[in-house]
Amino acid sequence: MKKFLVVLVVVAMALMSSMAFAAAEVTVGGSVDVRSRAFTNLDLNGDTPANSDRYTQERIRLNVDAKAGDAKAKITLENDWNKWGSATDGVTNLGIGGAGAVESKQIDANGTPGLGFREAWLDTPIVGALHLKAGHQFLQLGNGWFLRNMKYGDDAWLAYAGLDTLTVALADAKIAERSNDRDSDFYAGLAVLKLGDLGTVGADASHVVLAKKQYPTAAAGGNVLDNLGLNTNLNLGLVKLQGELDLQMGKDKTNTATVSKYKGNQVVFQGTVPMDKVAINFTAARGTGDDYNSTSNDTKTMIPVLDTDPHYTVAYEYLIGQSLAGKFASGNAVGAHWGFANTTALSAGADVTLGSVTLGANFWYLQATKKISQDTTNVLLPASNNLGMEVDGRVNWKLSDAVSWNWNLAYFLPGDAYKTTDAVTGGVKNPDNATVIQGVLSMKF
Repeated sequence: MKKFLVVLVVVAMALMSSMAFAAAEVTVGGSVDVRSRAFTNLDLNGDTPANSDRYTQERIRLNVDAKAGDAKAKITLENDWNKWGSATDGVTNLGIGGAGAVESKQIDANGTPGLGFREAWLDTPIVGALHLKAGHQFLQLGNGWFLRNMKYGDDAWLAYAGLDTLTVALADAKIAERSNDRDSDFYAGLAVLKLGDLGTVGADASHVVLAKKQYPTAAAGGNVLDNLGLNTNLNLGLVKLQGELDLQMGKDKTNTATVSKYKGNQVVFQGTVPMDKVAINFTAARGTGDDYNSTSNDTKTMIPVLDTDPHYTVAYEYLIGQSLAGKFASGNAVGAHWGFANTTALSAGADVTLGSVTLGANFWYLQATKKISQDTTNVLLPASNNLGMEVDGRVNWKLSDAVSWNWNLAYFLPGDAYKTTDAVTGGVKNPDNATVIQGVLSMKF
């Protein structure tokens, strides 16, 4: 039944592209993407082949855009990255019919791949310059280092108004839906001021209810995170500069015995020096972290609300994270997709355009703002700030106006913070280097 409904939706969207609408202008588009990936030693352990893998996936997006006067709406249907030849057990069934055949899953709050609506919103004027945008939509504050949900979006109400050089907005979003009244609700207000050709400056304030009741008991309190942000995008002649500062506060009352406070912060600067066929770029960023084995109940680590897309490094931030055991597992080390949480990063790189091909590379120097260790007893493995270094390369090849083939390559050299204990000898084991190769062949229509 699900496949039949999908076929109906696809047929309906295709038909709309050839129909005339009296009340609205409707356009249909989308993309077909095929992604090849090869990973080596993402667990930083060459003795275990579990994280050395190669596979191919495809993603399909269908967009419907409608406009009627000053009102507009958008629907995006997405079949997110699905592996070729996937099956429930991979051996006996092979995914060919039968009880074990794989069915598509809806995209959930955790970003599980499958079939679902990536966007479904409408935007309409209310009074004067005031607009209301409601539905499933992408959200970002400032330059996107605290809030950036641009992959799957969130259900949200957004009221905004553009007043000459000033834009103001209020947002009410549901960023997670959980049982036992443990939803995560997001409220924010922002203002952006245009400075003519010089660029923009902005400020935002967010109130995040991480869990109305972390535990289903009457005595448990709330878990509230507040974030104050400042951002700027400046055109300084030879240099285009982006900056963001985030300060966090709030309280976690889910443990009735103790109340912990949020005290994280981060500062991020990114710059580009564009020239004729060469662009030089750099990044300097620092996000706070917690002391290793701290006895304090307060959280000093910067906590962002980010999607699962790459944010800066291909290997370290996108796929690995600081702790091999997971988010906040050992020494308050953070996992993948956590931005600059407990991370101090410096990078320099360049892009060169040669006809239809653009070549680029970045070198990253990575440090844990507060020391971490993969050994919770801290006996054999002293805590360390040394996360290592990463070299990221990219090749963007424009085959035609509609088709591109883009490649990302990463080589991560982990530092002392990733040392582990050998399960056989009991001694210290140095981490292995990790490699990532990813290519996406894409056609947009």
